[in-house]
Amino acid sequence: RLHEAALDAMQADHSHDHVALTHHARGAGRYDEMVAEARLGAATSMRLGSTYQALVLAETGLSECDDDLPLLALATEAAAMVGLLEEAAEHGDRWLAAARAQGDVTHEARSLSARMRIAFDLGDLPGMGRFTDALIRTVDQVPADEDRARAMTYVAQSYRLLDQVAATCEWADKALGLATPNGFDLVRLAAMVEKGSALVVEPGSSDEGAVLLREAADEGERSGQHALVAQAIEPLVW
Repeated sequence: RLHEAALDAMQADHSHDHVALTHHARGAGRYDEMVAEARLGAATSMRLGSTYQALVLAETGLSECDDDLPLLALATEAAAMVGLLEEAAEHGDRWLAAARAQGDVTHEARSLSARMRIAFDLGDLPGMGRFTDALIRTVDQVPADEDRARAMTYVAQSYRLLDQVAATCEWADKALGLATPNGFDLVRLAAMVEKGSALVVEPGSSDEGAVLLREAADEGERSGQHALVAQAIEPLVW
């Protein structure tokens, strides 16, 4: 009853404290509201950089609704970002299975992209290859151009992590071909970083790669995309 009173008071006050709202909704046994607040809270926490808090909130929501695609996405991405790779892989596998069961190709592509990178970070190169191959088979089915271009960028990233320069550039160029004319700026910058990172390590193309990376870093800094800026600067430093 105390949880319910607190929840009602916070809702009446239009509170945006999704952490507390999730806590009180759970304590009050109002689980639909708990899931909704967990989803909002996890997304907000990710944007603010409170990554572990995002993971806790996402897992709280999943305790009641274990096939919720946005919550599975947030749990996977947050666990990977805080270095809990085994946990990230488990959430990612559930995300992928739920996306396929629900026929959501966009989430299928996103989950395959995440699992590819998690497999690489775990040192599971055969698994990384399987997820990349599945992503390639899925790309053309993704309905929205921006999501399709983003998936292409992740294919490029997979090849770049394996030092396959030609394949990296091929898929980065595909992503740029969709992102640039349509104004998908964040995807365009990510594709530039992947292509530049591949080119900069090759003696014959290092200058071209450095130009791409510097352009991406400068534009990313102006738009506040600091994680992308760091990703662009790292290969320049090396």
